[in-house]
Amino acid sequence: MQAIKALVNQFRGFIYGPGSVPKGISLFHDIKRYGWSHCLDLIIDVGANTGQFASSALSAAPHSSVISFEPVTQTFRELKIKAELDPRWTAIHSAVGDTNGSVLITCDGTNQMNHIKRPGDEVELHYSEANYESVSVAKLDDICKDRSINTIGMLKTDTEGFDGQVLLGASELLANNQVFSVLAEVSFDSGDICHSHFSDIVNILGPKFKVAGFYGQGCDGLNGVIDRLDAFFVNSETIPSR
Repeated sequence: MQAIKALVNQFRGFIYGPGSVPKGISLFHDIKRYGWSHCLDLIIDVGANTGQFASSALSAAPHSSVISFEPVTQTFRELKIKAELDPRWTAIHSAVGDTNGSVLITCDGTNQMNHIKRPGDEVELHYSEANYESVSVAKLDDICKDRSINTIGMLKTDTEGFDGQVLLGASELLANNQVFSVLAEVSFDSGDICHSHFSDIVNILGPKFKVAGFYGQGCDGLNGVIDRLDAFFVNSETIPSR
C-alpha cells in the first residue's frame, strides 16, 4: 500500500477510502452515501449521445433501468447497439423538449456538441442547412403518459443549451412530485449560448428542488474559470433528509 501511495504522490494524485471520498467526486457514490438509491430506480437520459452516462449508471446501480433519448441518427445507431445488449436499457430516437413535433438538430457525427438549432447559429457557429437533420421532438409529460410511467428517479438532461425546454416539457411531472431528482448540464456564464444557465434551471425547477451537488466541472482553457458542470438537484418533498 505504501508503494501505491508513493506512486500516486509522485503524480500528485489522491487516494480516498470508501468513507472519505469528498462530496462532488462521484454522483453515484454520493447518492448511495445519502440513502437516495430510489433516485436510480428509473433514469430518463435526455441527450444520451452514445450512452456514456447510461453505461455508468447501470454499472453503478444494478437495480436501475434507463430510457435514453438521442435525436441524431448516426449517434442513435451506436446508442441502440449498446442498449440492445442490456435488458434494463431502452433507447429512443427522439429529441425531448417543450413541444411535440419536429426540430432541426446539428448532425456532426457523434459529436457531443450536437444541438437543437438556435437563432444565429449560421452566423455565430458557421453552420449551413447541410449540417442539420430534422428529428422528432416530444414533451416528457406526454411520453410518460403514453408509456404509463408514473415516477422518475432521475431526469438527466445534457442537451447543449436546450435543458430548460426539456424541463418545461416535464412541468406536470415536476409539479406532481413524480420526479425525485434532476441532473442538468449548466453554465454560470450569461453569454454562453452553448449551455443552459444555472439560474434558469433553478427558476424552472422552483424552490422544492434543492442543489445537492456539482459534478464534472469543465474549465475554460487554462484560466481556471468553470464554464460548465452537471448540477444535481433533489426534490425536497420526495427525498428524505437526515
